[in-house]
Amino acid sequence: MKISGIPVISIILLLGCAARLLVKVVFPHSAAFYAPFFDGFLVSALIFNLFYYVKIYLQARLNNRKEQQSSDSV
Repeated sequence: MKISGIPVISIILLLGCAARLLVKVVFPHSAAFYAPFFDGFLVSALIFNLFYYVKIYLQARLNNRKEQQSSDSV
């Protein structure tokens, strides 16, 4: 899913990074407590983003293979 051409997960990842920086600046005494939550969020968002782009790559490769097979049979 995209918003004006940008994948939603990328926007969520950017907001997560901004929230982490905001917590470090505004609440420095509790930043260590929230660090595992933000780390887990960032790692899961990065993995989801990786799967999203792998899916795009595999779809493009499959479409390219289908086009190549159809042009070979003609």
